[in-house]
Amino acid sequence: MSNLNVACYYGCLLVRPADITSLMMPKNRHQWKESLKQQIAKTVDWNHKVECCGAAHSIARRDIVVDLSKKIIDDAIAHGANVMVVACPMCHTNLDMRQRTMKKVYPGHKEFPVLYLTELVGLSLGMNEKELGIDLHYIDFKYDDNIIKNTVA
Repeated sequence: MSNLNVACYYGCLLVRPADITSLMMPKNRHQWKESLKQQIAKTVDWNHKVECCGAAHSIARRDIVVDLSKKIIDDAIAHGANVMVVACPMCHTNLDMRQRTMKKVYPGHKEFPVLYLTELVGLSLGMNEKELGIDLHYIDFKYDDNIIKNTVA
């Protein structure tokens, strides 16, 4: 069994508004979770999967973004995740790049890798981190091929 525990982060914009996205229960979506669980990795159930990371404030109010993103990451870690997957570029920026500031504001902050959903799928298909651009992230994602490959049946 893999020791890769994924927190699926849908963010606030991906699932809203329900009348446009056609999602009946936008605050409790599980599409990625179920798909990843069946195909790639274990997923964790956690509280902040649809909380806002502060995207609209990314430039003008970085302090808000750092606090909101820290709460999201801390919740994922508290629920046993060791990596997070996202689909939104702004969410990725806030949850990956802003960790450098988090370490300054919160000295005990532990780095936590954040991947795009497509990167995790690419890894499971045998692509390497350079091909996927994972080596360009601010927070390193260290993995062993066996972690990913052992989860694919």
